[in-house]
Amino acid sequence: MWSKSPKKILIRIALIILSIEFVIQIIFDAMDSSMSSFLEALMDGVISIILTIPLIYYLAISPFARSRQNAINALRIEKKQVEQTAEDLRTTQKNLLTLTAGMDKHSLISITDLHGIITYVNEKFCTVSGYEENELIGSTHRILNSHNQPKNYWKKMFSTTSMGDIWQDEVRNKTKDGAYYWVDTTIIPIYESNQLSGYLSIRTDITELKKQQEELAKLAHHDELTNLPNRTLFNERFRQAMAQSHRSKTKVAICFFDLNEFKAVNDNYGHDVGDVVLIEIAKRLSDCLREVDTVSRQGGDEFVVILSGIHDE
Repeated sequence: MWSKSPKKILIRIALIILSIEFVIQIIFDAMDSSMSSFLEALMDGVISIILTIPLIYYLAISPFARSRQNAINALRIEKKQVEQTAEDLRTTQKNLLTLTAGMDKHSLISITDLHGIITYVNEKFCTVSGYEENELIGSTHRILNSHNQPKNYWKKMFSTTSMGDIWQDEVRNKTKDGAYYWVDTTIIPIYESNQLSGYLSIRTDITELKKQQEELAKLAHHDELTNLPNRTLFNERFRQAMAQSHRSKTKVAICFFDLNEFKAVNDNYGHDVGDVVLIEIAKRLSDCLREVDTVSRQGGDEFVVILSGIHDE
C-alpha cells in the first residue's frame, strides 16, 4: 500500500510519467516527422499539466485542506471540553442542591440586606423561632432579641461584619411565645460585583446542649439531694465573701452545725424519710438567709453557713 507522504506521492507520479514518456517516445520514432512533432508537442503539454496539478495541490490546496482538518479536530476537542464542563456543572449543581437541602434540615438560615432587614428565612428558622415567614421578612433580628447581651455586643458584631469579616458566637434568642433558645451563629458577608450587598446567617440550635452544660455545671457545684452549694462552690463563695469584706471593711461569719440524733431518723424510719428531713432543713435555711449569704451541705447532716457584710454593731 502506498505511503501517504506528499513527497513520496510526487516521486511516484514523476516515475510513472517518465515511463509513459519513454514508451511514447518509442512510438514517435516509428512515425513520420510531421505527425511525430505534433504529437510530441501535445504530449509535452499534457505531461506538463499532469506534473503541475499535484504541485498546485501540494502547494496551494493541501495547506487549506490541512487547516480545515485541523479546525475540525479543534472543534471536536472543544466540543468534548464543553460537554465535560457541562457535566461538571451538572455535578456541581447537584452537589449544591444536596448541600442546600441538608443545611435547610439542620440549620436556621436567613439573609439580610446591609441595613439588617431580613429578606429570606428558611423553614427551620420559622419552626424554631415560632414566627411565620411573612412576620420575619421585612423585620430585623431585633424581633428575636432576648436582651441577654449588652448593646455594645451587637455593635462589635456589626463592626466585624461590615468590614467584610465573618462573625461567630453563641447567642440566646427568644421565640414568639417568649421561650429562650440558644443558637451557634455564623454571619457571612455577601458580595455582588465585589461590593458588600448583605449578610448570610447560619445558625445551629444548641438549646439542648446548653441545658446539658448547665446541668453538668450544677452537678459539679451543687449537692444532688438538697440542691445547696457543695464543698467546691462553698470554697468559691467563701473567697468571694472574704474579698468583699476587705473592700467594704466588714466581717464574715462562718456557722458550722449538724443535726442531733439524725442517725436515729434513718435507722427507725429509713433513708427516704431522712432525705425528706434534709431537703426540708435546706429549704428552711435558705428561706431565712439573705441573698448575699450562702448555706452549703458538706455531707451527711453537716451544714455550713456564710454570713457576709457583718458590721461591728
